[in-house]
Amino acid sequence: DSWTDLDNWEISEEEEPLGTGGAIKLACGRTATDNVLVLNGDTLFRIDLGKFFNFHLDKRALCSLALKPMKDFDRYGAVSVNADESVESFLEKKFCARGLINGGVYGLRVGDFIAMPLPDKFSFENDFLQTSVDRAPIFGQVQDAYFIDIGIPDDLERAQRDLPILLNP
Repeated sequence: DSWTDLDNWEISEEEEPLGTGGAIKLACGRTATDNVLVLNGDTLFRIDLGKFFNFHLDKRALCSLALKPMKDFDRYGAVSVNADESVESFLEKKFCARGLINGGVYGLRVGDFIAMPLPDKFSFENDFLQTSVDRAPIFGQVQDAYFIDIGIPDDLERAQRDLPILLNP
């Protein structure tokens, strides 16, 4: 009943690369819960999971995204949200003075997701999120917490310095 209860979890391993979406679909087919928490493996976004779980349930979202406010960025695409916190669109990577980015933390309603006509191999971000935004209840919750994406060497080095401090305050 909460994403903070980590006593009952399982690892789902691909036998062949399925893309981010295919891997999530495979794992969702193995769960008995109605909602799952999905985390990108190359980012750390220190959100309030209880707050995010309640948001996901309250919005009755097919998918919820944790959104990070950023300034002066061009490395990420921006996410545009409506007043009701539904995702309006995903914008291409380009310079933004101020905006919201997808933090790589998702809440997903399992039954509705696996019932969608999705292939076995696909990109969660490109083939699901971007194509479903006009047809499905996808919401974004802004959380301004520590975020790092280790996709470039400088940020990997920063993560190696930051993580010991974050884990042992």
